Amino acid sequence: MDNNKETKERLIESALAEFSAKGYTKSSLRKICADAGVTTGALYFFFKDKEDLFAAIVEQPFNELKSLLLAHIL
Repeated sequence: MDNNKETKERLIESALAEFSAKGYTKSSLRKICADAGVTTGALYFFFKDKEDLFAAIVEQPFNELKSLLLAHIL
């Protein structure tokens, strides 16, 4: 696995833990970066902002749930 992919995965794992523990509003990007072992600059290399990072975590499961719901409604 290449360095960029590993770094991005560590950020997502760290963010998932932080968002799960504290919720979106109280989560700290500094803490996410520290737990992932990267600088905040590395975070901004992969994600535009906190919202973009959160979307990277919830977008796929949300879209899968949406598809299942629509399949049963329609």
